[in-house]
Amino acid sequence: MNIAKPMLICAGLALGTAHVAMAQPALYDAGLLGSECLRADCIQATRAALDAILAQHPDADALNSQIGVLAAALFAVAKQAAPGKLAEVAQSLELLASISSDGAQRQSLLLLARQIGAGDVGLFDLDTPFAASPA
Repeated sequence: MNIAKPMLICAGLALGTAHVAMAQPALYDAGLLGSECLRADCIQATRAALDAILAQHPDADALNSQIGVLAAALFAVAKQAAPGKLAEVAQSLELLASISSDGAQRQSLLLLARQIGAGDVGLFDLDTPFAASPA
């Protein structure tokens, strides 16, 4: 097993959320996204979250920061969702990647989406030091 990929993904997600630690205001309740994804259509819930965020006209840094927060919520969903739900979570991560203006974040999200879509959720742990914000 190549452990470098999970480490890179976690580091990429952490970098994508680093601005959150710098007092970026929350533009959407990521917990709501998580509960909606577990309860209903995850792709629709992700679109609704993005629409709510985009309606506030955030700058690029704030938007990418919020994408990182939503990605972490989706990752948490993937860790507890039934295997049949993983494809929706993966597509939701791809949707986030399509909105991100940060190339490194976009690549990390796409790699994470591929891994989750393949059912490899257990390879990742956002509680490791690699996922911690440097701030």
